[in-house]
Amino acid sequence: MALDKDILGQDLYNASLLYNDEEVDSEDEAAMEEYRLNFWKAIANKIIEHITANAEVSVNVTTTGTATAQTGTGTGTIA
Repeated sequence: MALDKDILGQDLYNASLLYNDEEVDSEDEAAMEEYRLNFWKAIANKIIEHITANAEVSVNVTTTGTATAQTGTGTGTIA
């Protein structure tokens, strides 16, 4: 499957919902910074998960040397 903005958008939305009603002491700067960092880590994780699950890679391959098959195509996934 290719990357999909609708699927990724829903995943990001769902991740953000986990942080909507959290009780964080806005006067505690360290707590706020940790909260913000955890939010963005959750968002980044959803993006990485989406890419590794859905990205498709297609490349042209050329080898050097005396190999009998020196050109061709290759496909793979992102891990």
